[in-house]
Amino acid sequence: VELAAKNGLDIFRIFHCFNDVEQMRGCIDAVRKVGKVAECCVCYTSDVLKSKIYDVDYYKALAKELKDAGAHIICIKDMAGLCKPAAAKPLLRAIRDGVGEELPIHFHTHCTSSASLAVAMEMTRYGCDIVDFAVAAMADLTSQPSLNAFCAAMDGVPRSPQIDYMALEPLDIYWMKVREMYAPFETGMLAGSARVYDHEIPGGQYANLFVQSKSMGLGDRWAEVLDTYRDVNHLFGDIVKVTPSSKCVGDLALFLINKNLTAEDVTAEDQRLDYPDSVVGLMEGRLGFPHRGFPEDVAKAILKGKPQLTERPSLSLQPADFAETKKALAEKHSLSEVSDELCNASLLYPKVIDEYLSFCDTKTAIAAHVPTPVFWYSFAVGQSATITNVPADLALSELGKPQAEVTLTLKRVGPLKAGRMRTVVFDVDGAEQHVEVKQPAAEGEFDGPVADPSNPNHVASPMPGVVEKVKVTVGDAVDPASELFVVSAMKMEVKVKAPVSGGVTQLLVQEGDKVIEGALMAVITP
Repeated sequence: VELAAKNGLDIFRIFHCFNDVEQMRGCIDAVRKVGKVAECCVCYTSDVLKSKIYDVDYYKALAKELKDAGAHIICIKDMAGLCKPAAAKPLLRAIRDGVGEELPIHFHTHCTSSASLAVAMEMTRYGCDIVDFAVAAMADLTSQPSLNAFCAAMDGVPRSPQIDYMALEPLDIYWMKVREMYAPFETGMLAGSARVYDHEIPGGQYANLFVQSKSMGLGDRWAEVLDTYRDVNHLFGDIVKVTPSSKCVGDLALFLINKNLTAEDVTAEDQRLDYPDSVVGLMEGRLGFPHRGFPEDVAKAILKGKPQLTERPSLSLQPADFAETKKALAEKHSLSEVSDELCNASLLYPKVIDEYLSFCDTKTAIAAHVPTPVFWYSFAVGQSATITNVPADLALSELGKPQAEVTLTLKRVGPLKAGRMRTVVFDVDGAEQHVEVKQPAAEGEFDGPVADPSNPNHVASPMPGVVEKVKVTVGDAVDPASELFVVSAMKMEVKVKAPVSGGVTQLLVQEGDKVIEGALMAVITP
């Protein structure tokens, strides 16, 4: 918080995935200590007009608790876009009753249902102070409602923002063109869906889950994914679903579908499943606990004897050693200096930062300056691109001269060779460079060995994904409790354990390899 404030951040939006104010106090206190604004969130879920868990009294009490904890602003964080127009007035009234008239109220929603523009207008009508929107080209679907549409619809209405919607059109046209550049990253979602009121998937996760399902070969079972997500949420006791609790619900839903199981199978006595780490951590209490806890039978089935935490998760964390972290980063990646920002990023996201720095160690940083169309869509043979504004120190270290401009031309692409390799020839400022590249396999293609389901000594991948960790070597003795690998698919991690006792006689994968469900990963000889 101190470093973010030093770098110019003024407003800190603070939330906890289960609306646990005790988990938020440390951050609230830190923000107030540096003289910045603490915007504290009431994470909205279910339907305040119908829910017996998340009713007006729940939100009123939560808002009052946040005010007493030091909130400067209250944010209604409706990440799935579940708030309906008719709920705006009673929800605002409940929060006002909790915090009084002096604290501003901020409304943030997503447009998955296509109804959120109407909700935003009702929120405005009944006194909400701040409402989040997106410019039209980036709005709707799982994003925020359209600012352009809101301004046009509010023209002549009390509490109009007094913004001419036509004045926003240049921004809309600009972002429309930018979005075209990033078309490969579109989810393929073509319209909103009122079904969100049933499954309650947050907007950001909805887009990711759609892509994650396709990557696991479940794209044609999307309706089943939505239903299973709903069922898992009910299995967990109807929890608030925002980052990271929503991910745990999604992870278990995909895990069950991939094994052709249902949410009801989780508590079946004959199930002996190794659940995703995120789901086990959720039941342990590593994200905290919902205000009503988790159903005991569900926690028992998933934890398999592991104890639940009895204190706030962060209390068991060791104090951060900034000096040691900087030293380790400098030594591992040959850095002459490690900034406070890089140090903090490494403490928060150690794996991500390590991968990023390792990438920088072996790959050219000049690629970051390549024009966007070439970066995403590559060259056609004979096409040239000029990289401008390359920092002098970068040009000197990678090109041997402190020039700020580099021209690249793709001259030819060689034929496909063994191992799917090709030689690609570039002209770089008049000098010819040959690069050996591996042609990616077609989606779903796998050229490695596949486990024999009838052979108990074969260790098979439980799902499509990437081998995140290899925890054994050839010759290691293992038993059915031994963890051999970790396979991940879009951040969902599943541990692979030995099917039998014996010695590891073959390892068929290494870290970073892509695998399909059933890929042979290792052989164990009793």
